[in-house]
Amino acid sequence: MNHCTLRRWLGTLAFVALAGAGALFAQAVMQTTTGIVYVRAWTGTLTGTELELTNPEVTAGSGTGVTVNVTGAVRRVVYKVTVTSGQWITNGTTHDFTVATLPAKSRVTDVIADLTTTFACTATCTSSTLAIVVGKGSGGAEYLDSFDADATTATFGDVDSERGGSLQGVINGEVTWGSTQAIVARLISSSGNVGNGTVTNLSKGTVTFYITTEELP
Repeated sequence: MNHCTLRRWLGTLAFVALAGAGALFAQAVMQTTTGIVYVRAWTGTLTGTELELTNPEVTAGSGTGVTVNVTGAVRRVVYKVTVTSGQWITNGTTHDFTVATLPAKSRVTDVIADLTTTFACTATCTSSTLAIVVGKGSGGAEYLDSFDADATTATFGDVDSERGGSLQGVINGEVTWGSTQAIVARLISSSGNVGNGTVTNLSKGTVTFYITTEELP
């Protein structure tokens, strides 16, 4: 069974299961040298917007005064958004773009920026001075340190040295408990405005952000 066939098979299986009263979750790993596919599956229930496993690998606590509220909620998600040069129009040397806004009780576990087309200026600003940071709110760099947006296509955040303080080492994210949290990407020009307030001064540029989060129940 090749990767495409496996993907189609799992997709069909998940669709059939979700169409009924419950849900089926499957994890497949193909051993590259032998082609053997290992599949683990869990059953679950879909209640409103909550997916919860009915056979999680957790032994629930019990006893007087104990209430088990959630036995195995499936709450890790990946969000993907692609942003082109036309977004960055501020009549100034920085432009903030809200990549996503997370609900309360959320943890960011990973942020990746895939620069597929380098950014360049067509007027006013200077291409060699363009950079991007990603953080908690305007100008923050908690998730991705400043990276060069104009030199060469590359992926940023896939090594620890490129991540901001909230994602480095064993910290592995921070929970925003009592309120929502915006994840903001800032384009910085060290020479000239990025736009005129209506249109951009950039001639090209494309970056895709991948945000992995967990929302606690």
